[in-house]
Amino acid sequence: MNNFINYLLEANIALVIFIALYVLLLRNEKSFSLKRKLIVTSLIVAVSMPLFKKLPLTFAPPSDFLPSFTLPEIRIAPLKLSAITSTENALWVALTLYFIVVAFAAIRFSIQVAKLFAYTRKLPGERLGKYRIIAIPGNATFSFFHNIFIGNMQGLSEDDKALILQHEIVHVDKHHSLDRIFIELVQIVCWFNPLLQYYKKELMALHEFESDDNMIQHTDTKKYCNLLARVALMSADFNIANHFHNSLTSKRITMMKTESKKISPWKLGLIIPLMACVVVIVACREQAENQQSPEPKVAGDNTIYEKVDNMAEFPGGMTALATFIGENVKYPATAREKKLEGKVFVYFVVNKDGSVTGSKVLKGVDPEMDAEALRVVSLMPKLTPGTLNGVSVRSAFVLPIRFSLN
Repeated sequence: MNNFINYLLEANIALVIFIALYVLLLRNEKSFSLKRKLIVTSLIVAVSMPLFKKLPLTFAPPSDFLPSFTLPEIRIAPLKLSAITSTENALWVALTLYFIVVAFAAIRFSIQVAKLFAYTRKLPGERLGKYRIIAIPGNATFSFFHNIFIGNMQGLSEDDKALILQHEIVHVDKHHSLDRIFIELVQIVCWFNPLLQYYKKELMALHEFESDDNMIQHTDTKKYCNLLARVALMSADFNIANHFHNSLTSKRITMMKTESKKISPWKLGLIIPLMACVVVIVACREQAENQQSPEPKVAGDNTIYEKVDNMAEFPGGMTALATFIGENVKYPATAREKKLEGKVFVYFVVNKDGSVTGSKVLKGVDPEMDAEALRVVSLMPKLTPGTLNGVSVRSAFVLPIRFSLN
């Protein structure tokens, strides 16, 4: 569970950083093809970067970092000796809600794709080289992979129809449908990130700008702009298709009439190293984590590991551990009289047979409270030992026990 949460966190942080770089350095540039490639690349890097586990980098974590083997906090109150594992429970609730939304979005996306493929099967089409031209009812004209759907274009000349068809062919040749599918899938997985809507909007705009830019290389710009202004061909039913006309029309006309300039070399020289730095930072973090958990030497190895493949587990899980601590800890009377509160960090080792040894207070509050926390930890029954590479090993833990009068 923690690995998946870490993946989502790292991927979305990268998405935020990449789009910030894009907005600051490239948003107003006219190199549409390059901008589109950078956006798609940033999406690919962001969703795959957290999966990188090893790079030949050296990184030393700070000595005062919070150990990765720290357990969720357990809170003790004097009147009701019950432990609260709110962190773990909240995570499970959040993940359940997350996957419900993912499932809903995935179903909605699948229905959209299924409707498009149903159109390609049931409607007659005409081959034009590698393209398949399909006539559909209504006024929509759009493309999806090698299928070009042509609506009822009444009132348009044959030249206008030819321009619209050529525009959609550019979408097909540039593989814009792959971009659409990819951004939809990323948005399903990271639906909670509002910046993905900006990614999607910007990518769709670049598709149109790229196609328009290609068109005006072979036809009269004024004639083509007039066609955009006259045509109202939109499809509300197929959001994952590429449309000839949408709300970007005025911006598209403005872009075509704006003089094109090359992107400044210094911008490209800056954005690519910055993106690489983000990858390196994450790789260093992974490298630091990997350095914390060496391979077990032999089956009889007595090394105490701080990171293992499968953590040692209290019988019944964290909820059972919280209940055990809550039922056995007694809030010291003197501490209550002095109104002392605080969190005691208890370190202990789970041996290969599941027994608990080596308990000590890493950070305490009061001698009596520290002693009580140690006493209860020593009473714990045998745990299921942790394993590394399929071998039972000794593993270390830090258990925070909070004494609270509230």
